[in-house]
Amino acid sequence: MGAVADIPAGYSSPSDVVLAGFSDTGPADDGRIKPDLVANGTSLYSSTSASTTSYTTLTGTSMSTPNASGSIGLLLEHRKNLTGSSTIRAATMKGLLIHTANEAGANAGPDYNFGWGLLDTRKAALLMSEDAGYGFDFNIRELSLSQGDTIRIPVYTSGSQPLASTISWTDRPSSNFTYYTNDPTPALVNDLDIRLISETAVVYLPVETGCRQSCFSSNNG
Repeated sequence: MGAVADIPAGYSSPSDVVLAGFSDTGPADDGRIKPDLVANGTSLYSSTSASTTSYTTLTGTSMSTPNASGSIGLLLEHRKNLTGSSTIRAATMKGLLIHTANEAGANAGPDYNFGWGLLDTRKAALLMSEDAGYGFDFNIRELSLSQGDTIRIPVYTSGSQPLASTISWTDRPSSNFTYYTNDPTPALVNDLDIRLISETAVVYLPVETGCRQSCFSSNNG
């Protein structure tokens, strides 16, 4: 989780998101997008270990990470209120957060500074609520894909708003890992792709931004 400066007035444009100088950037050695997301990590008022009642102002990715973790906890509570269960796959939650993130950086799409963008817990919660309004499994789907298989999902749009689609999965541990720095050997075990196909059979692929796999609408561990 990357760290960015606070946005007191709220997000309105990608230029509002300013990367903290201490926040590491990607990519991963094999070209995958890292960080996945960014969140406020500067001057956060937080509990401290000095006592059971003490608080202080802290800065670092050690703040942006619990910021995101706490947000996920709230989303799990929201899911339980909607469905009666907070059970959800880690990859599903990751895909939800990426899908609803706010654009950040000078160029559209993911990059190696901000990942897929700025965490937006409210948008993620609203999408969960909208999914519940359709009876669940409409916008957010947890599916299984066998080797060589293809899953087709009909999509309908008015054409008045951008169409976004995200795929996320928890990949298996790679056996290609080595112990030298900047090893470019691909670490993906399951390399999944996502395509949007129009009624006239026009195929739209994810935007490539230098990563080794489809990385605009797809994501992996």
